Amino acid sequence: MNTEYLIALIGKIKIGIDCHDILNVYRQELKITPVANQEAFYIGITSLANQTLPVIDLRKRVHMPPAAASGPHNIITFKTGMTRQLAILVDEILGMEGLNSSSLQKANSNLHNQQDNLNLLFPVIATLKDQSLLHIMDSTYLDNLKPIDEDSGGLELF
Repeated sequence: MNTEYLIALIGKIKIGIDCHDILNVYRQELKITPVANQEAFYIGITSLANQTLPVIDLRKRVHMPPAAASGPHNIITFKTGMTRQLAILVDEILGMEGLNSSSLQKANSNLHNQQDNLNLLFPVIATLKDQSLLHIMDSTYLDNLKPIDEDSGGLELF
């Protein structure tokens, strides 16, 4: 069974986002208003489709330097939880790709940074048709930095 993923780029890293997690995709100039006392990866708030949304710079979230500001913003909006909505800023939207579940594999946690739950933000990888690596994003961990371990009750084991 194929699942459709939106493929985006941050730096040279390709990320895949399950289309079921996405509310909308925008490519436009936005006014982003900074907000004090937030995590560094929150770059502010913006108004999209008559809603005020917090904006996460995905580059900052994964500890990459910010991109040089030029041209329109590439924004993906999500609904996390029951009512909370947020937006992420990416460098480029590459398109859509259907991936078979057999092409997905668990990311090797030894190779991922566990700081700020980056290993949980990108728990799965896939190889695309062009043989490039795709990091599948779990939007649940976009703004969750608290360490999660088996003893904390944060993980469910089946």
